[in-house]
Amino acid sequence: EKQLGTAPSVPTDSATKLYVDTAISGAISASEALAAGNLTATSVKTANYTASASEIVSGDASGGAFAVTLPSNPADNTRIIVKKIDSSLNAVTVQCAGEDKFDSATGPSSRILSLPNETISLHYEPGVWYVIGAAGAGETNQYAATIGDGSATSIAVTHNLGTMDVVVSVHLISTGEEVDCDIVKTSGNVITLTFATAPALNSLRCTVIGTAFGTGSPTPTTSLGISDATATGRSLITAADAAAARTAINAGTSSLAIGTTSTTAKAGDYQPSSTNISDSTATGRSLITAVDKAAALAALGFVDNGDSTWSVIL
Repeated sequence: EKQLGTAPSVPTDSATKLYVDTAISGAISASEALAAGNLTATSVKTANYTASASEIVSGDASGGAFAVTLPSNPADNTRIIVKKIDSSLNAVTVQCAGEDKFDSATGPSSRILSLPNETISLHYEPGVWYVIGAAGAGETNQYAATIGDGSATSIAVTHNLGTMDVVVSVHLISTGEEVDCDIVKTSGNVITLTFATAPALNSLRCTVIGTAFGTGSPTPTTSLGISDATATGRSLITAADAAAARTAINAGTSSLAIGTTSTTAKAGDYQPSSTNISDSTATGRSLITAVDKAAALAALGFVDNGDSTWSVIL
């Protein structure tokens, strides 16, 4: 076994916490890295990225949602961990490549990480990425902060737990005694504390405990977060306007003109005349254009006898 403090090179080597924390640049905790076994931490990713086997991928979506694509058909027992390290509501989508699925041959082809510090640990067997560990969604999370400035009686605490189903406690740091105050759950990520008198500088400790899902502010997703969306579908739902949507499906804009030729179109209120009836005869056209009964009889060869009777000359 190697001496502590040196860089490990085989799975049986030990490593100091300092080494692990330095190697992963603070993106993944030491406990996560050590539990992962012989994996390699990547640099923090902020845009679409294709992972390699045996990587710990840290994703920062604060600048916008993106996808981490898993390797296609890697070796059996391949391990990969993906973690969303930012506190924004933008999603990091973990996407299978090729025909691979999650958890079964008929499972979904993507998983969404949308909560702060949400993590997914994956194990590969032929055609399937099995989720062997996940943290964030439904897990109990906690945030704590030291508060008080000696002047403010209303203090906003941003916990970024993504839910309004939280339990809040405030206590004096000096004694541990609970402090009464009014608590308002301003949003799924913020609470506001109101005190009768302003707390002294850094005199109080506020703890917020909650789960990842609740009835608070909904966590939005992006087109990348729709597991069964196609590239065309995503182009349609993100189209800036109707013209962009038409372009996405190659519909374009019609340039067909109104006219009377073979390359033009009839107007919507077009009404053909008798001459436009291609198989009509002269007699037929005379009949359908006759102004009255007498004209129709005349078109048929009848002669007015002058006594309200008509005769036809054969």
